[in-house]
Amino acid sequence: DDFAKYERLLLNLGLAEMDDVVWCPRSGCEYPAILHEGREGRLATCGKCGFAFCCECNLTWHGLTPCANLAERWRNGDEAARALLKEKYGEKLIDELQT
Repeated sequence: DDFAKYERLLLNLGLAEMDDVVWCPRSGCEYPAILHEGREGRLATCGKCGFAFCCECNLTWHGLTPCANLAERWRNGDEAARALLKEKYGEKLIDELQT
């Protein structure tokens, strides 16, 4: 029904504007997930399937351990992305990635 599609589109547009909402990375779910510490946090939990994940790497929540794909993101990142990673994880960890 057209009204249901329109309503779903409006909801998705509204959620996309929210800083503390990300989308569940599980294929077939892709439901809104809330960031536990607002936009500064990394932990998100899906409201539909309950999947707890890191919103940076979209993998299962790994706590304070750096993302498994951090080295790859560093290698593939441009200058701005690398500066953000360095700020977030610290120079010591980034230096270890480069060796």
